[in-house]
Amino acid sequence: MNISSDKKLLVREEKQLNDWLCSSAQAEGTLNLMELKGYLFGICTTPHMLPPQLWLATIFGDELLEFEGEQLSNNLPLIFQLYNYIHRQLGDGKFKVPFRPVLNADNLSDNFTRGNPLRDWSYGFDVALQLTMGFWDQVPLDEADDDFINMCWLSLTFFADEEHTRSQFKKDVKTNKKFAEMAASFCVDLPDIAKAYAELCSDLYTESLDDEDFDLEPDDEQLSLFGDGELSPSEDLMLQAQIAPSRQEAAHLAKQALALDPNNVEIYSFLASCSPNSKDAIRWLEQAVACGEKVLGESFFHENTGHFWLIRETRPYMEVLCELADAYFETSQFARAIECYEKGLVLNPNDNQGLRHILIGVYIRTHELEKADALLHAYEDDLSAFMLFSKLLMRYIQEGDSPSARALKADAKDYNKHVPAYLSGKHKIPSNLPEYFGIGDKHEAIIYAHSHRYVWRNTMGAIGWLNK
Repeated sequence: MNISSDKKLLVREEKQLNDWLCSSAQAEGTLNLMELKGYLFGICTTPHMLPPQLWLATIFGDELLEFEGEQLSNNLPLIFQLYNYIHRQLGDGKFKVPFRPVLNADNLSDNFTRGNPLRDWSYGFDVALQLTMGFWDQVPLDEADDDFINMCWLSLTFFADEEHTRSQFKKDVKTNKKFAEMAASFCVDLPDIAKAYAELCSDLYTESLDDEDFDLEPDDEQLSLFGDGELSPSEDLMLQAQIAPSRQEAAHLAKQALALDPNNVEIYSFLASCSPNSKDAIRWLEQAVACGEKVLGESFFHENTGHFWLIRETRPYMEVLCELADAYFETSQFARAIECYEKGLVLNPNDNQGLRHILIGVYIRTHELEKADALLHAYEDDLSAFMLFSKLLMRYIQEGDSPSARALKADAKDYNKHVPAYLSGKHKIPSNLPEYFGIGDKHEAIIYAHSHRYVWRNTMGAIGWLNK
């Protein structure tokens, strides 16, 4: 089970998710990405946290799905991540509609057509509203709040369906111009109304946490995303943990899940992500690796070493092994980090995880230059910044300002011109590292500089020489 963060989706992740939602394999009625954003806003602004079983299936046109398959496992965590991000925005009081509302005044119907952000976001919100209306009926509201919420619903669903909206406002609309003026007004006001609505709903949600009389039970007729079989108790707890409002509550739920499923590697990994400090996180990751080795078994390792990543059931283990190696590295436990990185490369020499990119820097940092040379030779076709600049640093350490070092420096800087500025501190390395990078781009330079800056800065004269 992949565990989702509450970070904003990257552009590539949004494209991946939208492509999947809009693929021909999906059932009719599946929401596109902007519809999903409006829908999740509606789900998150319901004054009680709703379990995923109540709202996931609606995203897919109420189609019953099996909780398996690579496409589902790759994309479902992105839906949870988007949910978590919107939920965090609401909790922080920083919600913004995910597009800039612009009205097409020349062709009014275009604003109500699928593919237009105004229509799609409003439609998604309307779908959520229809699904959750029964829960709203259970919320005690004073007259002022009730009137305000109804006004918000009217505004936020204005562009969801042109025919319905025109019919709804027919008695007030005398000419097309009048309707156009109303549309323009609703378009302009949408961000402010959404923000005000979000703030009120956040207050109502806070109040609901103290309401011991409210006991949310799923409707017996509510469709489930997970087909005709129910989630196991452990899976159900982990789904709740993913959307828990705090790390403490998430960890509490995950520990309950672990008690039911003690051989689940990914629960250990999730508990590591909930840990308050690196020491506790490492403890959970060490247990995750031990659990993975136990589950796969000694004979499995003996038979499949060399091509682990190609075997799907090894990936949870390989992922936590990499997480543990990174955790050791970040806490300067270099011998242990090297052991984990080397183990990963033995199990999967193709190195789909990019372990060599960090290991090469650790070798140089710990003065294991023979191992560094061997690693560079083993992956001599890798022309990334990680290997090029590490090879350059090795050359400088061994030869100083030699002709071959200068030639290699020119090649490395030609490949990625951004690296020297981030290594020197001229450009600041952001606290939130990019989650992806392109060939020779700034993101690659940032990630390389973050993991290799120490060894460059502690090699006398290296950075000054690099920037000449």
